[in-house]
Amino acid sequence: MHPTELPRFVRSIVHLTMKPSLRLLFVCFVFMAQLTSGARAQDSWRFSGQFFGDYAISRLSAEPDGDLDHAFQIRRIFFTADFPVASSMDGRFRVESTNRNTLDGTRSTPFLKDAYLRWKDALGPGHMIVFGLSAPPMWQVSQRFWSYRALARTIQHRAGLAGPRDTGIALYGPLGSSGRNRYGLMVGNDNIGAGDTDNAKHLYAQIDSDLSDQWTGAFGLDYRPSASGQSVNSSLFLGWKHASRKRIATELFYMKTQGDEGHDDAFMVGASLFGWYHLSDHARLILRVDRTHLESGAMTVGKTFALAGISFRPENTIEIIPNIGIEDDERQEHADLTARVTIYATF
Repeated sequence: MHPTELPRFVRSIVHLTMKPSLRLLFVCFVFMAQLTSGARAQDSWRFSGQFFGDYAISRLSAEPDGDLDHAFQIRRIFFTADFPVASSMDGRFRVESTNRNTLDGTRSTPFLKDAYLRWKDALGPGHMIVFGLSAPPMWQVSQRFWSYRALARTIQHRAGLAGPRDTGIALYGPLGSSGRNRYGLMVGNDNIGAGDTDNAKHLYAQIDSDLSDQWTGAFGLDYRPSASGQSVNSSLFLGWKHASRKRIATELFYMKTQGDEGHDDAFMVGASLFGWYHLSDHARLILRVDRTHLESGAMTVGKTFALAGISFRPENTIEIIPNIGIEDDERQEHADLTARVTIYATF
């Protein structure tokens, strides 16, 4: 379907109300909707999305005369289309709009978050190949266990050890016939979906296991060359859960950077302890604390992050979460606090 064949009112919206950079994405969405108008297409295509935003009081310093900023924020919304390609192949197209800087006046910017093809059972039952822009096998296990990306990223993600997405090729599958042990391998550009500007590649590897009905473990290793040196990061995750009532987990990492001539060696270690407890059918207590320590040359940086919140679930797809976060950088005299009421919804 050519854009000129779209209904007249749709063309008007595209040309009159949208920026040129968004026009193509809007047309793609309408085009996909047209494709799914038949019964057969409706059965094979699947659309979903997530939204979270909040009312935040930020930069509330522990200092008595500290700055106080407050605003309504739409921090993230994305739209996902999962589509079939062949009997053993499917794909995903996801567009996200993120606004991390509401308080400084920056407008939200849409970007491509996922764009990949997945070949199922490529190397045997359960083994699949993923090609394109996708999440690397790095913190996926801990993020699923944490469950509250709407409140905070996992510790490795917060520490900037890699981007949330990478363009490359990945291989996933079971280890053994039980299905309780799994592996993930990936070679990526280390570019978070942007253009590749060098020949260096980021290598990822992770093994995760259902140790029992209640325990989950994972071990990860990734290697990242750069213009200033190379780094190796190892991580360990261990989580315990009791049905859907409560869970507690810890995630540890150690990252060593070897600098080339003229660049300092460095290392960073981090530990995260988090969990939540089911207070009732519609309420849940959430707690988390992270600690990271970086040494690079003469510089030493220690940071602590703590978060507490209570999630109220009026509907299965909606959570309202009053929460408070504290970030303490030892280089600063005072810690920063952020109080929020966060709304998280899936659709």
